[in-house]
Amino acid sequence: MSSDACVLLVDGENIDWALSNLLGHKPEPAQRPRWDRLVHYAETRTGSDCRALFFVNATTGVAQPFINALRHMGFMPVMLINDLGPETKVVDYAIERTLEALRERRASDVLLASHARDFYDALADLDDGRQLTVVGFPELMASQFH
Repeated sequence: MSSDACVLLVDGENIDWALSNLLGHKPEPAQRPRWDRLVHYAETRTGSDCRALFFVNATTGVAQPFINALRHMGFMPVMLINDLGPETKVVDYAIERTLEALRERRASDVLLASHARDFYDALADLDDGRQLTVVGFPELMASQFH
């Protein structure tokens, strides 16, 4: 990835939670986001190619067709197994570590698809002139992001 590329991080668990909250039930396939459109949005917003990472808690397994679909849409699925203990949100942990690592990539613009306030400090640490964007539903977004 070149230094001027953007990085899109998707907190799949959080987006699923948000949709469930808004719909009042677990989303059906037709109600889920068009993830390829999110990649297109990220590239259009930043004006550069985008490295798209989709974080998945694979502790209890994940449907292979879903992973294949993500790859087809340009995502790199980040499959995570929770061996840190039941109290650890493995997806949040991995996204926080990724945001910390991005501090070293001076020119990487960052887009985060999540509503979780857990990422606010790590994103604030990246506020050094690069473009930072949080994508989600405004009514469920953590107040720190407004």
